[in-house]
Amino acid sequence: MLFSHALVALAAIVSPVLADGAAINASISAIRADVVQLGTVTADWNGKLLGALPIVAEAGRLYKDLKKGTRTADASAPLTTDEALGIATSTGQLAGEVNKTLDIIIAAKPKFDHLLLGPIILVTLETEQDATEEFADAVVAKVPKDLAPVAVNIIQGIKDSFAKAISAYS
Repeated sequence: MLFSHALVALAAIVSPVLADGAAINASISAIRADVVQLGTVTADWNGKLLGALPIVAEAGRLYKDLKKGTRTADASAPLTTDEALGIATSTGQLAGEVNKTLDIIIAAKPKFDHLLLGPIILVTLETEQDATEEFADAVVAKVPKDLAPVAVNIIQGIKDSFAKAISAYS
C-alpha cells in the first residue's frame, strides 16, 4: 500500500505539465464570457431586489473562473513567444469587455444604493479585483521575460478600470 502511494507521488512529480498557452487562453475566454454576461445582466437589471440575484450569480461565476484560471496558469509551463502573443491578444479583448462591464456597474450605482447594496457591491468589486490580480500575476509569471513589460501594460488598463469602479462605490 505504501509503495502504491509512493508511485502515485512519483507519477505526479514526473508527469508533464498540465497546462499550456492554449489552456490559459481557454481560461481567458471563459473569464471574458463571464464578464460579458455580468455586464448584460447588470445592464438589464430592473432595480428590484430579486432582480439582483442573477448579478450575484454572475459575479460568483466570474470569481470561480478567475480562481480556476489562476490554478491553470500556475500549472502551466513557461509560455513560448507565440503563446504569449496569442494571450496578449485575448487579454486585450478581455480588457475591453472589463472596461465596458465596470462602466455598466458604475452606471447602476444609484439602483444598488437605493436598495442599500452599494457596500456589498464595493466588497464584491474588491474581491473580483484581488482575484483578477492573482490571475494576471500568474499569467505574467509565465510570459517570456522580454515580453513581461508588454503584458503588464495590457493588464494595467484592467487595473485602472477596477480602481475607477471601486472609487465610485467608496
